[in-house]
Amino acid sequence: MDYSYLNQLYYHYMKHFLRIFCVFSTLLCAFHPANAQSKVGYINFEQLVTLMPESAAASTQLEAYRKSFNDQASTIAADIESKSNILQQSRSTMSDEARMASEQQIQILSQQLQQLQSTAQQSVRAKADELRAPIVAKAKAAIAAAAADGGYTLVLNISENDVIVGSPNDNLLSATKAKLGIQ
Repeated sequence: MDYSYLNQLYYHYMKHFLRIFCVFSTLLCAFHPANAQSKVGYINFEQLVTLMPESAAASTQLEAYRKSFNDQASTIAADIESKSNILQQSRSTMSDEARMASEQQIQILSQQLQQLQSTAQQSVRAKADELRAPIVAKAKAAIAAAAADGGYTLVLNISENDVIVGSPNDNLLSATKAKLGIQ
């Protein structure tokens, strides 16, 4: 299964989330009383989402959706190739009007193919967003529950960066997987 598109989409959203998170963390630290104890945990959010059974199902659905566009594009491309071959073989015996009509048909089919590819890209991106949204929401809810159970006031996502210093006890992946019923 190809998770590359979901990963790209995830990283796009996570960059924005990380910026907001950094600002929020800075403000939280600046205005938090010095004597209060904060417990910070971490989790690899992308790994968690990938482990969720819903991700595999969403990936399968997305691949089927993408395949429907690819099948349409293949049909148009085969039609273009067929018409081009006929034009090449019959060019010497065709009248100018027939040749121009054939070339125009090929050009129209090429434009249809380009439009289909553009539409497909936008539609697949929208479908991926639609399929990923409930998975992300469920993962975030499970993380929040695991953090509350462990007394964590802050949970960092380490999908893009590794923790340089951190206790394995502060990694919430196992606790969150348990909340989701994942082995």
